[in-house]
Amino acid sequence: MGVNNQLSVMSTRQQALQTLNSMAAIRRIALVSAMALVVLPSAAHAQFFWDSDGFDSDRVIPAPQPEQPRVKHVRKAQKPIVIKETAKPKGPLLISISIEEQRLKIYDSNGLYAETPISTGMRGHSTPMGVFSVIGKEKFHRSNIYSGAPMPYMQRITWSGVAMHAGVLPGYPASHGCIRMPMNFAVRMYGWTRMGARVVIAPGELSPVDFAHPLLFTHRPEPKVTAAADRSDTTAALPELKPILNLETSLQTTNSIAAPIRTADASGTVPLATSGTAIEPAKGDAAKPETTAPQTPAAEAKPVKRTGHIAAFISRKEGKIFVRQNFAPLFEAPVTIADGGPLGTHVFTVRASNDDPKTFQWSVVSLPPREQPTPLQTRKHRHGESERATVEVALPSPSAALDRITIPDDAMQKIAEAAMPGDSLIVSDLGLGGETGLGTDFIVPLR
Repeated sequence: MGVNNQLSVMSTRQQALQTLNSMAAIRRIALVSAMALVVLPSAAHAQFFWDSDGFDSDRVIPAPQPEQPRVKHVRKAQKPIVIKETAKPKGPLLISISIEEQRLKIYDSNGLYAETPISTGMRGHSTPMGVFSVIGKEKFHRSNIYSGAPMPYMQRITWSGVAMHAGVLPGYPASHGCIRMPMNFAVRMYGWTRMGARVVIAPGELSPVDFAHPLLFTHRPEPKVTAAADRSDTTAALPELKPILNLETSLQTTNSIAAPIRTADASGTVPLATSGTAIEPAKGDAAKPETTAPQTPAAEAKPVKRTGHIAAFISRKEGKIFVRQNFAPLFEAPVTIADGGPLGTHVFTVRASNDDPKTFQWSVVSLPPREQPTPLQTRKHRHGESERATVEVALPSPSAALDRITIPDDAMQKIAEAAMPGDSLIVSDLGLGGETGLGTDFIVPLR
């Protein structure tokens, strides 16, 4: 009996000890958990870890450093390709490219004809903005800069490597400066465009509007054919008109021999240098003036032939009008520009009237200024933060720009005699940029 009582007392003590040990273990776990909750969220510079022997306060592992922020590309919802039902566009084309909208639009004589999503130059390889034209076309072209990358249905707009072609569209600017577009649209646009087609690239969207001004001719004048004496009087009245290139003979009208310069495409053509001059006649011919046949009045006053695309450029910086035909200099003449501040950059394009093919109509596209005309205004808030706000300034209108320009009548006569739909006149405050040269139209950069 006594032994049984002793055994029961011992078992009761063992159970009590086990209960206490369990409670102590639970307390330790609770204590450690509480410490973890307090320490871990506030451990900005170090973290502590358990090992096999328990808590090790000697091993301190630094927290991982945050990753550098990456450039996040905002993928815009790409609008589908839109093409009108007509088989081909009508009249001259204007290709308008918006960097912000990542959109290319084609306008013909009836307005918007087609549009497509695009991908322009990424950061560090931005697509240049300004006034360009198609100066080269090749269906199966490979880049000579980026390891022979394919550029199918390539349409070049600069000789420095910028072109429109088919490519991948990730939904944001991703090219090295070119304008990528879907393959099916690139194939179609390749068939629509011709050499010299006007291309404008700007931050926002641009669209041509109908335009009329007394300075812009609306009919092709009859060529002036006068006697030699009358022509000498006219030449004396307009000594500033300087013919640069006679397109019939590809010779310039001054005295020294032209220096040949190869074009950037290395195609083997050797045009005359822009500053080159005509080949002198042989000395034997000059020594025999009596054998020279007398020139007819028609030969004395040869008009510019309608043999190709004509572009004119009026520069406020140069104070001149420059005229090119088929990407080659034709002539230049001084112009008078009245005071009144910047002219802006405007592209005027001629097209045939829908009612009368012999009547010309004009459209205009005005580009934003190269730089902000006024600095940004800064407004301070009560918390010390500052906010910049762009001051909106009215851009010069194309009508006001033409009102200030006076062009020699003889120069406008020559342009009007050879004008065809698709020819253009550019007015700008800038001069001839570095991209304008042999084998190009006038290129006016905005940056």
